[in-house]
Amino acid sequence: MKQLARAGHKVNLFDEHLAWEKPCGGGLTHKAIQCFPFLLDNPYPKKLVNSVELISSEDHYATLEMPHPIVIYSRTVLNGMLLDRAREAGCMVQRSRVMSVDTTARKPRYCVQGDWQEADFLVLAAGARNQLVPESRALQRDELEMTQGYFVPQTRDSITIKFLRNFEGYIWSFPRCDHLSVGICGSMSSHTSAELRGHLQTFVDKHGVQTEGAKFIAMCCHRRRSARFRSEP
Repeated sequence: MKQLARAGHKVNLFDEHLAWEKPCGGGLTHKAIQCFPFLLDNPYPKKLVNSVELISSEDHYATLEMPHPIVIYSRTVLNGMLLDRAREAGCMVQRSRVMSVDTTARKPRYCVQGDWQEADFLVLAAGARNQLVPESRALQRDELEMTQGYFVPQTRDSITIKFLRNFEGYIWSFPRCDHLSVGICGSMSSHTSAELRGHLQTFVDKHGVQTEGAKFIAMCCHRRRSARFRSEP
């Protein structure tokens, strides 16, 4: 989007949330930093982590020390930084929701606040359950994961990933700049919200994560991750 705007194209970005917080995500790998150095070289608050602790379903531990850090942002900070760069490049950023899309005409059209507009190109990033394009369909339960997590007012120096037996998903603890993001994701078709909450509570109790004063984020739906993130059978 930024490159299009700098090349002289008119670029409009519509998002009903803009920069908002989520318990998952915010970690950027060394490969991402190499491709986009601004993700590290900036004044925005971030946490650099060189250690990852992996815990198997049988509670076997392995620690990986990385020569290059994972850079971890709060999602609010990361999303806000990307939006700021888009604005600086000339994009028009508007807090609005695209309510409908029409792809039957020569050029695609979209409706924002009751006003239909035309575009040369239309890029949709509307989430796993969007049905804005008539020929598309919303993802079903067996294609989705749900996520729950805490924003804990403490931080640590390493990432922790915990796997569970017979569980399609995992638990994570990501240290951010001023808080700890601790959460769990699992298949919506295989696990209930209560099951996820129970597994997460067991983890935080065992690992000394103080959830008093923490903010709990209820489930959100997203596309399932690939099989390599599933726990052992």
